[in-house]
Amino acid sequence: MGQVFVGHEDYVREFCRRKEEGALPHCLLITGPQGVGKARLAKDLAKIYLAGDQKDQSDLQVESGNHPDFHQLCAGEETIKKQEIVDLIEESQKTSYLGGRQVFLIQEADQLTVQGQNALLKTLEEPQSQVAIFLTAVHEGQLLDTIVSRARVIPLHPVREEDLLAWLKDQGYGTKESLKDAVSLSGGCLEKALAYLEDEDWIRLRAEFFQKIQDFKRKSRDFPFVLTEDLLNKKAYLKDFLLLMAQYYRDVLVYKTLGNQDLLVHRDKLVLIQGETLKNSSLYTIIKDIQESFTFLERNGNSRLVLEGLFIKIQEEYL
Repeated sequence: MGQVFVGHEDYVREFCRRKEEGALPHCLLITGPQGVGKARLAKDLAKIYLAGDQKDQSDLQVESGNHPDFHQLCAGEETIKKQEIVDLIEESQKTSYLGGRQVFLIQEADQLTVQGQNALLKTLEEPQSQVAIFLTAVHEGQLLDTIVSRARVIPLHPVREEDLLAWLKDQGYGTKESLKDAVSLSGGCLEKALAYLEDEDWIRLRAEFFQKIQDFKRKSRDFPFVLTEDLLNKKAYLKDFLLLMAQYYRDVLVYKTLGNQDLLVHRDKLVLIQGETLKNSSLYTIIKDIQESFTFLERNGNSRLVLEGLFIKIQEEYL
């Protein structure tokens, strides 16, 4: 196993101890905000669970997703349907390929339909000795209480920026000019920091975002609808775009109020932030509108209506 991420060490040690004692849990539920490292921890614990005589090879197979007894299911942009859980249960009842344990990782389990959760619950009520089910979730409250009560819950939280910075330097990212900005943007979440450092699509999205911010000021009535259509075609990055928007207007408000650039998330955009003409009252209104839009989207509200409404409101603040 590679270097365990900062903040995960205690859970890895606990899992190793429980394996030695023969007391591994049948179900784990790893919770925390998006990008905090839930899937990474789940994989690290799966490596311990599945490790046999060929530990190094097993670890590599888990990391690459090629281990024959490590199965993954992820919601992506859709909910996880009941049939997918039924198929997973049927697979879990088969003999493992390597004759040992099996791990089934369900990422974004809070996106399970109620029918899917009920199907999963039946398996958790009658656990198999050599099968472990790992769940990750942003919103624990969207899972049935009966599922949560049968799981060992591991709550993850963002770590301090200085700890994340030190860990990334140890991983060889110290030469990246964008390292400090990536850590600042991540809010203490590992996967977000790595995306900001490595994901070319996200880097391109951020560049496009700052162009779009300037387009709001051009007062084109069509712009809110054009921007909405553009984002709906890049749905995987929709929430990232709104996060960037919230961070930007928060930066403007902080700079106007305190004048301290060290407190900014987007410090490299200081000139743009300094040139923002919105009043504080407008900034407060925009930030509140973005937060409400996030909430509506999390509740599976109509994305087009939510985005169009938000962008029209923002544009009106510039008029």
